[in-house]
Amino acid sequence: MFTTAIGNNANSGTIAEPFATLSYALSVSKASDSIFMDAGTYATADITLNKAITILGSNYLVNPNDATNALLPNASRNAEAIITGSTFTIGASNINVEGLTLDPGNKSAILMSGTSFSNLKFSRNKGILNALEWQALQFQLQQDSILFITGLKNSVQGAG
Repeated sequence: MFTTAIGNNANSGTIAEPFATLSYALSVSKASDSIFMDAGTYATADITLNKAITILGSNYLVNPNDATNALLPNASRNAEAIITGSTFTIGASNINVEGLTLDPGNKSAILMSGTSFSNLKFSRNKGILNALEWQALQFQLQQDSILFITGLKNSVQGAG
């Protein structure tokens, strides 16, 4: 399933006819589907991920940190798929979110609606929090519900 900021929710969701919004793609997706998000800005209301799903942004294969200095952003990233104004609420197991830029504004980027979820993966994402930028937020919640934070060599820079 595919989305692009210039798509149309009346489309079929294929690469040739992408949807316009992540919310719509999630509403028609089935458990274990993958949603590929093209570069662009997606202004959306809060999103509850209530089924097993994979969401892959335009940088799902690209580390947000510079290869020679992990405290610097990776200048070779593709144009970003930016989710703005939204909080992701985790409501199911087996959720994978990679290669996005999260810009929730003045609220949380990610919330948990319970404590019994497993196989959660957020990696190769960037985020903007109150005009500050962070790179390489990556965490996985394993079956035993212990939070492991890996690769967290972040820089926080003012936006202006």
